[in-house]
Amino acid sequence: MYSYWPDLPTLPEDSERKEVCYFIEPMNTYFVRVIFEKKTGRWRPQKFKDETVVRSPFGSTFDRAMLHTTIDGPELDER
Repeated sequence: MYSYWPDLPTLPEDSERKEVCYFIEPMNTYFVRVIFEKKTGRWRPQKFKDETVVRSPFGSTFDRAMLHTTIDGPELDER
């Protein structure tokens, strides 16, 4: 079983966007960066393996965007 946890110190915000990173427990090379675009009201999570984006959906709500990020379950080497 794995879970992602927010890294609260990674909460940069400016006039255009807010973002936070989520890291997996136990730690591996995957993480999710979630960006809220203030101008459009759109949520954009980006799932990474190291520096490579493996998923990058959009959603009108945080829950919907995260659903599309995680709907296929963990990557084969993520567990």
